[in-house]
Amino acid sequence: MPFTIALLLQADDPGNRNLLILGIAIVGCLLVLGLRFFRALFEVITAPQASLGHHGRNDGFMHSLMIVLLGGLIGTLAIFLQMDKVKSGLGAFAQAVSDMVANGASNKNYADVLGATAMTTVNQNVDNYILNNLVLLPLYFVAVWVIVSLLAFAFSKMLGGQATLPGMAGALAYSYFFGAISAGLSITSTINSLPMMAGSTTAPAGGMEILAIIGLVLNLYALVLFLMGISQGGDLTVGATVGVLVFMLIILGGGQYFGVFKAKQAFDGWVSTLQSTNPATGLK
Repeated sequence: MPFTIALLLQADDPGNRNLLILGIAIVGCLLVLGLRFFRALFEVITAPQASLGHHGRNDGFMHSLMIVLLGGLIGTLAIFLQMDKVKSGLGAFAQAVSDMVANGASNKNYADVLGATAMTTVNQNVDNYILNNLVLLPLYFVAVWVIVSLLAFAFSKMLGGQATLPGMAGALAYSYFFGAISAGLSITSTINSLPMMAGSTTAPAGGMEILAIIGLVLNLYALVLFLMGISQGGDLTVGATVGVLVFMLIILGGGQYFGVFKAKQAFDGWVSTLQSTNPATGLK
């Protein structure tokens, strides 16, 4: 413990300190999970159809939680290791928003000023709400896993499944382990798409990177494990599994659509207000 504290104190750069924190947390998770985790992971990779339900019933909720947390930590570490590209992509997004505001300014005399204001606002929000809190991302993955497990458990019981909540959560833990890692590996590809969403007509240079491709493959594998986990965790028939997935798609998909719709509505409202603002008076 004194050695760990000394390392943290010597890591003056916040980026290096976060890498160190994540590295220590990953090692801690691996020590808590022990060799049992590696044996289970091998079984899940080689024979998921025979092992997901078994581990869901026998691992225990806290063990499953640690598996998801480990995946989140590894995924977040992958993001920090690509931080230069992440910041570059977010900077391109801020520039795209700036250009959009400037091009649509009602008074072209103030276009440059309004564009600069938009860029400053976007950069400040990115720093305050995303980059400064990125180290907490593993907890987000755990929270999503818990919510989805609760929904899957409830819907499986409605359709006659024999699931227990820890069993369902455990059966889904490995899909979230791989899904969290894939999210970290694919982060640059995700961020590079943001300028296009903000109206930029310039496609990101370089195409898809190898890490993003690996992330995409892992994401597809995580999806397969998720579908199998629903079936095995709830001890469901094929028809009942489809029913659970339909219910979850309606709830989660609807919630996500509503969230994206409201966010887009708020963003468009902010852009419209800024474009019609007179910087000299602060009024429209």
